[in-house]
Amino acid sequence: MPRERHPDRLGRDELQAYQQKALREWCQSDWLAAHDPRAYQAVEAQDADRVRIDLGGGIGESEQAPGHVVLGDTAGDVMLAARTGEHRRPDILWSIASGRLPFEDQTVDDVHLPVRVLRRLPEPAYRNLPAELARTLVVGGTVETDGEVPASFRHALDAAGFTAEGDRWTLVTQTTRLEEAAPLLRDDKVLGETRLQTLRVPHA
Repeated sequence: MPRERHPDRLGRDELQAYQQKALREWCQSDWLAAHDPRAYQAVEAQDADRVRIDLGGGIGESEQAPGHVVLGDTAGDVMLAARTGEHRRPDILWSIASGRLPFEDQTVDDVHLPVRVLRRLPEPAYRNLPAELARTLVVGGTVETDGEVPASFRHALDAAGFTAEGDRWTLVTQTTRLEEAAPLLRDDKVLGETRLQTLRVPHA
């Protein structure tokens, strides 16, 4: 009998639904089209079934990785459209201050980890995050940063099963203990696309 879903973890099917929703929003971003046409074209060509997560993205397109599902700890109260023309808020409200990630095992394809986010993490999160990345990424999945990360974090990624190439790490071996696979929700077909009735929100 399949186990219940974790209240604080999203399954692969749920993350793909979040990804499809995020891509629709990114493709409707006038700000991205005007400020970074190349990134806008890349988003339009992106595989909607490949789950890309931006850890700790801020408020507005300029603070987020284009085409990614943004995990952020604040929805924001400022009126971005009036100030900058930016509209995007984080897709999933979640703080990574503990180092825990709200995803089931082997459910994420790619992670964007801003160095500014990494540098402000408290010590426990800094220690826990490499193992959590290894747990939640599929083998062959990647972690990409936007700059140089501390040597201690690089070593922790190496120990967790990643291999480095520049600012990108690829998970080549699973060294963490994986739990049993998450059960699948019933899928509803709408015009040939798999849609979930609602997007579940993880709870800390």
